[in-house]
Amino acid sequence: MHSTEHIGEEIEIKLALESFPDYLKLIGFMGQLDNEVRQHNCFFDTKDRKLSTNDWALRIRTVSNGGKLTLKSKTSSEGIAATRKEIETDIPKSTAENIILSPDSIFEIENNIVTYLKESLKLTSGLSLLLKFENFRQRKNIKLGDYFYTFELDTTKFSDGSTEYELEIELEDTSKLEIVTDHLHKIFASLQIEFKIQTESKFARALKHAGLN
Repeated sequence: MHSTEHIGEEIEIKLALESFPDYLKLIGFMGQLDNEVRQHNCFFDTKDRKLSTNDWALRIRTVSNGGKLTLKSKTSSEGIAATRKEIETDIPKSTAENIILSPDSIFEIENNIVTYLKESLKLTSGLSLLLKFENFRQRKNIKLGDYFYTFELDTTKFSDGSTEYELEIELEDTSKLEIVTDHLHKIFASLQIEFKIQTESKFARALKHAGLN
């Protein structure tokens, strides 16, 4: 079996915003943004859902100038932090668009994700588009305590026409989790926004919105 040593770990704080007014409050707090990007997300699986059965999600994300291929494990939560295994690699937008049109063409390229699919998951064909949704991400580096963290404010539109808002903050490790959490509690309290942990990934929620869970 292929070694899993190259699989990274993603640690995030994910907070749900319950309304558009809450989104406006937070975007007002963030002020002038560092950048914003519109992301088109497509997820793939086999007809018998081999990936999701093994707690994996395969995603292609395209933006205006490129693409990204990602394999993520099921989320595990420890308090406020959501943790999952992740392999991610940049790919040309043309390659991403070709895979979206012809999913099994992914097996013709060479990278660590395709190697893992073939060697660890024994998957070499049979992929199809499972679902897709659009996400608009607005970013701002904000100082919490002695360190800067990237606030990623997401507006996600799902296949059934519904829209959800959330704040994501990625951490290198959990050593400063308590400090970051305390600052976030104070920010949300000052803005009169309910402090609510988002316990489900966008993918899990997209499955529900599409009636595929």
